[in-house]
Amino acid sequence: NKHWREMQESPEDRACCLSRLLFCWLIPPLFRGSRSPLTEEDVLPIRRKWRSAYLERRWAEEWARSRENCEKRNAARRLRGEYDDAEESNDELPSFIIPLLRMFRWKMFSVTGMRFIGDIVTFANPIMRRLLIDFVGDSDSPLSYGVIIAIGMFALSELRSLLFNHFDAVMQTTAVQVQSVLTNEVYSKVMRLSASTRNNLTVGAIVNLMAIDIEKICQVMPVTQHYWSCPLQLAIGMGMLWWTIGPSAIAGIAVLLLMVPVNYLSSVLVKNWQVEQMKVKDERTKVCNVVLNGIKLIKLYGWEEAFEEKINALREQEVRSLRRIALLGRIVDALNAAAPFVVAVASFSIFVLSDDQNLLTPQVAFVCITIFNLIR
Repeated sequence: NKHWREMQESPEDRACCLSRLLFCWLIPPLFRGSRSPLTEEDVLPIRRKWRSAYLERRWAEEWARSRENCEKRNAARRLRGEYDDAEESNDELPSFIIPLLRMFRWKMFSVTGMRFIGDIVTFANPIMRRLLIDFVGDSDSPLSYGVIIAIGMFALSELRSLLFNHFDAVMQTTAVQVQSVLTNEVYSKVMRLSASTRNNLTVGAIVNLMAIDIEKICQVMPVTQHYWSCPLQLAIGMGMLWWTIGPSAIAGIAVLLLMVPVNYLSSVLVKNWQVEQMKVKDERTKVCNVVLNGIKLIKLYGWEEAFEEKINALREQEVRSLRRIALLGRIVDALNAAAPFVVAVASFSIFVLSDDQNLLTPQVAFVCITIFNLIR
């Protein structure tokens, strides 16, 4: 049955362009799941290029290529006399980032294009809303003009939804593929280690490396595009605010800039607490492994309470770190959620008080609030 499922073709591979565009190929399993619980037979076959065997072969090719290039660069440095042959510690080591980028470069290019177009379409909404408010306030405008604006707003909204949904789908599937590649590589590396080297590694460290660290990398994958997308959105949003309320937008920019050090400081604290939490978790996993392996000896000497107290103490430290991380995260989320309101109050106050001729009309208010929510 397993071999038969591996030979099956994924419905996504057989789907037409329209079905892929609208995710119609997912309707049958969703319909079955709405009527009865899904079983293993109901799970769709995986696309061939997403399977572990294919990804492992691709990774082996790209990793060998990276190692070869790295060895060539090290040999060139030796020929130039930058360091002696005995100084192997100075050798450049291959990075796993480059092979991953080469494996998924076309996906990265496609999602970059989708994200860029999606961001541009997103900021077209305030412009269309401004045109709609102008149409409502102008009794001489023909009805057809308003209909065209409404259809345009609907079309832009649907286009934005399609772009961002496909962007999320590609990034999530790429994250799963990266997780599969790295898990296979870590497992293979551990199996190739010598006995002396393996004794220096705790079971907790290996488990955390495969289950936690790789998971953290995969969680970062869907947000990697934000490193260039967020500055682009901020620049477009600030430009539109300047176009709408003029220099008064500087007040909103100042409030947003105040949030930058807050977010940076919180990220540094969270990183330090996560490192502390992972160390405690490694130690707790090590102690639990000792207990499981030596349970007979522990029972014989009556050491249950001592080990229980030690494990509970380590778990309490771990939970304390997790609680601090969660609390700080919620505080930062609350500040980020309140940022558009504070930015709007600051910008509108400066806009109204700076000149008696500046009127806070519905056109200005609704357009600016929309932009504030977009750049939040």
